Amino acid sequence: MTPTSYQISLLQHTIGVRPDQRNPHRNHFVASSGHHDMPHLEALVASGLMEIRRSPAFLHDGDTVFAATEAGQSTALQSLPPPPKRTRYEKFLDADCDETFGEFLCGYRVPKFESREVRGSFASWRRSYEYRMYRTSWEGYSPYREVQGEWKPTMKEAKASYKAALAAYRRSLRGDGDKHAN
Repeated sequence: MTPTSYQISLLQHTIGVRPDQRNPHRNHFVASSGHHDMPHLEALVASGLMEIRRSPAFLHDGDTVFAATEAGQSTALQSLPPPPKRTRYEKFLDADCDETFGEFLCGYRVPKFESREVRGSFASWRRSYEYRMYRTSWEGYSPYREVQGEWKPTMKEAKASYKAALAAYRRSLRGDGDKHAN
């Protein structure tokens, strides 16, 4: 007899596995007469994928302890979907490094902000700043600004300007291949 997908899920629950937890850590399923899964559990026993074990004294009379056989464990583990592809953030969390997530993703090319004080504004007694976002790269042993946005009054606007400059830079790479575009 081939188990149904629901019966396979009962086997997986019995041994404590799921797509994100693939190591079996238990092997029991307790059900009493009248339990809604009892017909499925009995069918698994009949097919040799589960067995009935002795009930411990602390359980109520009429409770049955089911356990997956080796064939049942094998069926449960083989029926798990393939593990999901690890995200870059999960890889970052497992990496033994002292860098930020941005540095992990971009390396030395992580974008940075710079600021400068603006003088002569409408309220000269109050300091105001403007911001620019940029990314550096290396040519030989010397760094250069690969992409940079315009000076803007807020960091949010500076980031938007940088993103526009980055999009233009990428278009230029696809088009004429000029690697020192602004």
